[in-house]
Amino acid sequence: MSRKKLALVSLVVCLSVNAFIWITGCGGGSKPISVVVTASATNVDGTDTVTLTATVTNDKNSAGVSWAVSGGGTLSNTTTSSATYTAPAASSAAQTATVTATSIASSAQTASATLTVPAAPAITTASLGAATVGASYSQTLTASGGISPYTWTLASGTLPTCLTITQSASGAAITGTPNASCAGTYTVTFKVTDSGTPTALTATTSALTLTINAAPAITFAGALSAGTYNVAYTGSVAATGGAGALTYSISAG
Repeated sequence: MSRKKLALVSLVVCLSVNAFIWITGCGGGSKPISVVVTASATNVDGTDTVTLTATVTNDKNSAGVSWAVSGGGTLSNTTTSSATYTAPAASSAAQTATVTATSIASSAQTASATLTVPAAPAITTASLGAATVGASYSQTLTASGGISPYTWTLASGTLPTCLTITQSASGAAITGTPNASCAGTYTVTFKVTDSGTPTALTATTSALTLTINAAPAITFAGALSAGTYNVAYTGSVAATGGAGALTYSISAG
């Protein structure tokens, strides 16, 4: 057999042995297979889905990957390059799942994505502080679980016109300065909605009572001292209570 034919046979044998693992044949420059997994989201509400994609480098035969999941949830629509993860229903505690892609050409080459399923949303504000006519009022509304930011709405009842719900990145607050027309007792229920997609989760408070007390009565502290005829006189009085700034006047009796 000629030297040229021997070299050709050697090359064919080398390529057939390594075809599933290496992108090049013998003689140096071989590159091992590697796998990378990306997820469309790493936090996912209960029952929602995440798309996972696997990229295999140096996969000469385009064999792709196989998929597996550990922890809660299920996989569907699996192909050699992608899969769909469906989260389990949200519970009172956060859950995690690990989705692993394994190279079909080289089972030692794997990559994983860890996904978190937060606890179901829960409103942690259990009561509302009392307000007073004339005094600035602020009551924070807080929640836990789900995917922030949250959106707060009034689910039932009516807030007095002197108070409003203000949204913020950290939660929400009932704010305002009550006037005399707002005094009274109100029963309200709030709902929080998280940012999960495509299905947002919600939680609702039990009925909460908001009391707006009337302004306290105006009372004077101290009394004016007696004066002396034809002698310069200075006296002062102080008062507390009422709503807002007090206005003083003098009347002769």
